[in-house]
Amino acid sequence: MVNVRTSYPGANSDIIETQITEPLEKAINGVAGIKNISSLSSQGSSNITVEFELSEDLEAAANDVRDKVSRHSATCPTTWKPRR
Repeated sequence: MVNVRTSYPGANSDIIETQITEPLEKAINGVAGIKNISSLSSQGSSNITVEFELSEDLEAAANDVRDKVSRHSATCPTTWKPRR
């Protein structure tokens, strides 16, 4: 599993869902070997969990997710930050 957590201080859960979580899920969804994606949007933060097939190389999969998040970050609000 790979976890993507973001912080957007002051944003309510609806803004987090529409401006952060949903677009990131769409971007991440293109990564090969995904078994399941689940997410939680709450006041000021988003948490996306990506579960991969057991046959996938988790390190390569994590790098693919990181690349998708990095590419997508240019289109997200300037005050959000991915947590490391």
